[in-house]
Amino acid sequence: MTIFAGAVEIALAPLLRRLRTLFPPAISGFIVAIVGIQLGVIGVGDLLGIEHIERPTFRDHLVVGFLTLATMCAFSVWGRGVVRLICSMLGILVGMVGSLVLGLVTADRMSSFLAAPIFALPEPDYLAYDFRLSLIPAFLMAGTAAMLRTVGVITTCQKINDSDWKRPELGSIQRGILADGIGCMVGGLLGVMGMNTAPSLVGVSKATGATSRYIAFSCAAILVVFAFIPKYAALFLLLPQPVIGAAMVFTSSFIIAGGIQIITSRNVDSRTTYVVGVSLLLGLAREVFPDYFKRATPVVDLFTGSMMSIGVLSAFLLNLIFRVGATRSVVLEFEKSDESVDNLEKLLRGRGRAWSVAPDVMDRAVSTTQQVFRHLADAGLMAYGLADFLTGVYPDRMEARSEGQNAEIRLIFGG
Repeated sequence: MTIFAGAVEIALAPLLRRLRTLFPPAISGFIVAIVGIQLGVIGVGDLLGIEHIERPTFRDHLVVGFLTLATMCAFSVWGRGVVRLICSMLGILVGMVGSLVLGLVTADRMSSFLAAPIFALPEPDYLAYDFRLSLIPAFLMAGTAAMLRTVGVITTCQKINDSDWKRPELGSIQRGILADGIGCMVGGLLGVMGMNTAPSLVGVSKATGATSRYIAFSCAAILVVFAFIPKYAALFLLLPQPVIGAAMVFTSSFIIAGGIQIITSRNVDSRTTYVVGVSLLLGLAREVFPDYFKRATPVVDLFTGSMMSIGVLSAFLLNLIFRVGATRSVVLEFEKSDESVDNLEKLLRGRGRAWSVAPDVMDRAVSTTQQVFRHLADAGLMAYGLADFLTGVYPDRMEARSEGQNAEIRLIFGG
């Protein structure tokens, strides 16, 4: 079933360009933000020690959690050089030392760590495969959700690496979805959990400013080596909840902020307000009123099982609904006169302001339309058909046709 979920993600990757209208910045940013919020809510629960509130170690739990978080934030904000790069690791080390001093690491966990061998080969005896038709809807939704999460995570990466970021670069996202699906299928073949892009690591990259792909290659090689060192895996099992919670809160903060930046990179009109606001409230309601959603039928529960699933689904549906009446167009008739060309920019920008079109989209629309008009007027290429003058024209989509002496050119720009 995990292999099936990865195959769903791979199948969706080539369709991303055709589904571009489903991924405006508001939706991409919302996905990023809801991933960060879901991760952060879990982290806050561990940081505050919700499960330990009646235990005698509750105060120690809080001390370790906030000490870890404070260390990470301090080194991230005021650290320099290598210290800033490894701020999260330093915070975990400080939290681990505090946990050992205050006795938050249990004797059982310490014994398991000490008993773990230093070197061992992975044992394939546990491998087994099964496929159940009844689970297809759940894993179909899981593959789709993994794809959406990958869209949000890679969009965040693009935003981090490009200070002049305007819109998601779909080619990069497509390749990322394909790679994510392949990773999930490999996980299924090896009998482990399905893998997906990690928003927490993007948060670390944002905090440290380290975004080189060579770091990823190096980490991959290191993890291959660690796969043969059981004691390394046992080390992570020693980490107490307050340290894990602090790390999750630290990374989710960057993810949420990145999502908000993406949403506000375009004009936030009434449609965007409702899409983001209603979807976010419904997602939060899943955490605030869990008993209400648990009463849903099994089919409905597939789409409301988590904050992310109900929030993202709501955002997509609302975006589709509010697209009704959102398309605007201007019809220009060109009759061998320079007057319309000279007044073209004023006309288009006036329409753009009336429709609240994003400035960068308006700039492209003005520049491209002026190129088309002047090219036709100066070169008289209409006699040669519409194919030759398209070079250098960069709308999101263009449609052109000619019939006799009449020609129609449609320039489509997406926000």
